[in-house]
Amino acid sequence: MSIPMSAASGTLTPYERVVQALEQGGTIPAIARNAHVSPAFAQSVVEHFQRLGRTGEASSLCSSGLGLCSPQSASKASPEATIACAGCPLAR
Repeated sequence: MSIPMSAASGTLTPYERVVQALEQGGTIPAIARNAHVSPAFAQSVVEHFQRLGRTGEASSLCSSGLGLCSPQSASKASPEATIACAGCPLAR
């Protein structure tokens, strides 16, 4: 999904930056950091997509850092994490 720049300013809005960061994967804190927004705002964007049915449900693996959205875990993913994270938009 390509994110168009806001017509008025020629730059991405905070919402657009979060969507772009979501496409790259990562945890909510990492997405917020990369998008230069608060974790609460990033979480609200993810919840909005969940309400729209555009994401799979995030599990406790995401919040623990053991899911495939964590760069450290992606290289040594367990079979359980691979299954639990299948289809997650945050997985790398």
